[in-house]
Amino acid sequence: MTSAALEDTASEQPLWPRVRGWLALAPPNAYAVRFAVAVTLAIWIGKSSGLVDNNPNWIVITVAFVALPTTGSSLAKGILRAIGTVAGAFTAIALYGLFAQQPPLLMVGFFLVQAIACYGYTGSRGQYAWFVWAFTTAIVLWNAMSSTTETVEVVAFQRACMVLIGIGLVTACDLVFWPVRAETALRAALAGRVEELRQALAAHARGSDDTSASLRPSAGLQQGLQLVDALRAEWMTAPSVVAALARLPLLLESLASSARALVGSRDAAAREDSRTEEDTLFDRIDSGMAELAAALREARPSAPLADPLRSALLACEAATSRPLRPDAGYEAREGRLAILRELVTTLVEALRTLSMEFAAPAVAQGSPASPGLRLDPFRMKTAMRVGAATVAIVLAVMVLDWPTNSLVVPTAFLAAVPTRGGANRLALSFSITVAIAWLVADLLLVFVMPYLDRAPLALVPAFLCAVGFAKLSVGRPVLALLPSLGSVLVMLSVYGGPRAPTDVYGSYNTVCYLALAIAVGFGLARSLWPATAATLFRKRIALQLQSCAGALKDAPATSEWVQGIAPQSIQTAALDGQASAEPLEQGLDAALRARIQALVLDLADAIPRERPQAFDAARARSAERWTPLCDALDREKNALLESLQRAARALGGADEAPSSALVDARTEVEQRLASLRATASEPVLSASERQDLLRALDARRRISSRQQAIEEWLADWQQARTPGRG
Repeated sequence: MTSAALEDTASEQPLWPRVRGWLALAPPNAYAVRFAVAVTLAIWIGKSSGLVDNNPNWIVITVAFVALPTTGSSLAKGILRAIGTVAGAFTAIALYGLFAQQPPLLMVGFFLVQAIACYGYTGSRGQYAWFVWAFTTAIVLWNAMSSTTETVEVVAFQRACMVLIGIGLVTACDLVFWPVRAETALRAALAGRVEELRQALAAHARGSDDTSASLRPSAGLQQGLQLVDALRAEWMTAPSVVAALARLPLLLESLASSARALVGSRDAAAREDSRTEEDTLFDRIDSGMAELAAALREARPSAPLADPLRSALLACEAATSRPLRPDAGYEAREGRLAILRELVTTLVEALRTLSMEFAAPAVAQGSPASPGLRLDPFRMKTAMRVGAATVAIVLAVMVLDWPTNSLVVPTAFLAAVPTRGGANRLALSFSITVAIAWLVADLLLVFVMPYLDRAPLALVPAFLCAVGFAKLSVGRPVLALLPSLGSVLVMLSVYGGPRAPTDVYGSYNTVCYLALAIAVGFGLARSLWPATAATLFRKRIALQLQSCAGALKDAPATSEWVQGIAPQSIQTAALDGQASAEPLEQGLDAALRARIQALVLDLADAIPRERPQAFDAARARSAERWTPLCDALDREKNALLESLQRAARALGGADEAPSSALVDARTEVEQRLASLRATASEPVLSASERQDLLRALDARRRISSRQQAIEEWLADWQQARTPGRG
């Protein structure tokens, strides 16, 4: 078709689709515009006479901290902020009503609230709601204590109203101005991770060794799991789609785990005549991953997605079913080919599950039984440290006779939480954010605002500043606080109070508050039960293994299990990043941390697919023939549970000796299976029961092999942390 014909075709399209195409923005730009519009509207509402007369700055603060790049993320955070605000308002009313005339008891109650909130904040569910509950209680109490005209009930009501107005502004802007759904962002993030893994494997196939960085658990895992939480908050997304996409971040890291094993075995493949089978498999892997990336980006229907990958799996199985020649390199080549086959199988299983869950409606299943209350000593120490930091900052501001400020308590709270590595990163992010915001605020106050003292021109700098901050923060972790904290610093300094300040003291005062809060929080974080990220990383991995052991007993549904394990994986990934900024502790270097993360994720992905009821059906239908196998499977499950508990205890610091019980139990199961296959008579099972049994056997085999790999990792780690061994 000629260019003229293409122009004619385009000119024949309806006007609105063409206009919409011209006005379309890339997701980062759309986020910047939405954020800027919401911030500007919040300032306009606060500065317009007759609209909001009490504490309008709280609207700006809410907008700055709630607005996020996707609609689902903003909605989820807004809901958590609303819950935390209401809880904090009622808590402040109760504390003030009980202990207003007894300041020591009031401080004790305030300390307990902050400590409990910190314990919840360092957990795995609703962290932001706990955080908001903590600082809302502080803000309402503080304002009520310092006010001579307003009661605590009035302050609490005003705080709740301002927060709800801010959340409403963010939600409205998200729905009107180029909304970006969490599902779209999640698909794009997963497609990027698939492409990253595909390129790493292609480079490895060409002989390059520079692939380890791409195959490590990346920040994309944390981003993907956070987007899964945002996806659940979007009412436009079907539950079956959520269940399908929620599992992919873990599956991709399972794929990366198999790929790392493949890269690590390169030296074992010494002979060139074994490359034919590998090249065939690499071609199939490359085409399958390219198909997955394209399907995720284009959001195509599920049916075209499954067929090419099923064909790829069949071709891979056909290519690897021929026996290799038993020569000197046989074992090494067979091992690499086995890893490659497992890699392809993992990939195709991921896509088959994805297509099935897209096509099938979601089925409501019971959630796994929750464990009893167990207090984590590390979280308890952190909670007491944060309680002490927040009480100290409130007393310090009172002693200095400074006016109340909404930022000091949450800043001290956040500064007191991190480990040593996290504190270093947070200090850097805080410093850069405060420096940029202070500079921008001073430039606006000195060179811009004197000439733009009336709306709407006075709101133009606010809009441009918010756009710039949001745009700069995208893809730059060190500037992640710029849209929230940076915007608050600028907007409160330039637009806060009954009128805009005329000099730089507005921003200077806010910076002084933040500097004092950071100093108090970091000082206590360094001196009061200081924690290292590597230690907490081990503890978190141990908790994940205990959770896996509990899931093996309870047989959770896939969606419930992913929803429970995902927050734990996010925290583990964050601790891994913080540990990189700390000295090596107990031999737990970056490579070992990456390996155990991938192994635990792989194990967690395999657990929900086990179907123990299939074993019960087989035992009931044909007791004589199936009882030996079922008994062997029971012994294997007990060995699995004991292995998981032993690994968790070892990571917790206990001295655990290695055991071969799991290997022996797995060997017995394979022997029973071989004996069953050799029997001439057919089993008395229906086709569906046989299929369920085969799936259950495959799932159990995968779980056992993953746990054996964890035991091998445990041996390597114990050797690495013991000087002089090996």
